[in-house]
Amino acid sequence: MVASPAKFYTYGDQRFTFLESDYKAQTALLSVNYYFRGQAPVQELPPEPVQVVAPLAPVDSDGDGVPDNLDQCPNTPLGEPVDEVGCPLPPPPPPCKTPEAGERVSLSGCGTGDVIVLRGVNFDFNKSSLTANAMRLLDMVADELKANPHIDVEIGGHTDSKGADAYNQRLSEQRAQSVRGYLIGEGVAAGQLSARGYGENNPIADNDTEAGRELNRRVELKIIGTAPARVTRGVNPQVESNAAAQDASLADEPIQEDEDVSGTDDQSAPAANEQSPPNDDLDGLFDF
Repeated sequence: MVASPAKFYTYGDQRFTFLESDYKAQTALLSVNYYFRGQAPVQELPPEPVQVVAPLAPVDSDGDGVPDNLDQCPNTPLGEPVDEVGCPLPPPPPPCKTPEAGERVSLSGCGTGDVIVLRGVNFDFNKSSLTANAMRLLDMVADELKANPHIDVEIGGHTDSKGADAYNQRLSEQRAQSVRGYLIGEGVAAGQLSARGYGENNPIADNDTEAGRELNRRVELKIIGTAPARVTRGVNPQVESNAAAQDASLADEPIQEDEDVSGTDDQSAPAANEQSPPNDDLDGLFDF
């Protein structure tokens, strides 16, 4: 075996001798060491900053608080209340009030506990029969109640303080029932109406004056609640109407009156010492 000829290599001021084969191996190793160890580590570039763009405020051209892309009623006047789609709110209903003479009764704006005085709903003297004018007024009341079948009302009868307490109580009950019967006859649902007599217990004016007593003699509608839309099952409207009319006609029967009572007071009652009608006779007329 012949050894490879020796060769001399210098590195700086040093001199080395390698065999030919060793030279190649050492050269490769030196190259690898230089590549991986001799260079500085590669620096990673920092990420580029991301520019944050603030979202644009929604456009509200008419300033009603609803953006244009949702506004179904553009150009609303400034300051006018609007709903969630930018349309003007409907005006609030008028407050519940007793109508003036000749005005139509309205239940708009009325809630539970509100009371409407039915001015002009009068009766024949010392009777529970309605006058012709009272019937005309009650026709309008019936129309309003039929237009609002979800509203339940109490018909309250009231008297002044003239006459015996028991007599006035009976008279007020019969008059309240008379009004209820008439309204049922005009098509108002019976379940929508109740009747109650208060006698002289709830005056709204001074009973010592004629003007005050006139105000105290009254019929009222009191809102007592609301109910879902009614569906009448198993009731013949004509039969119900006829029954109501019969009740009203029975209520027209005269009540025994005091000879000393002036006929100018259409709701006066007998004096305290006058005998009231027998209870049995009156109880047959109405369901209390």
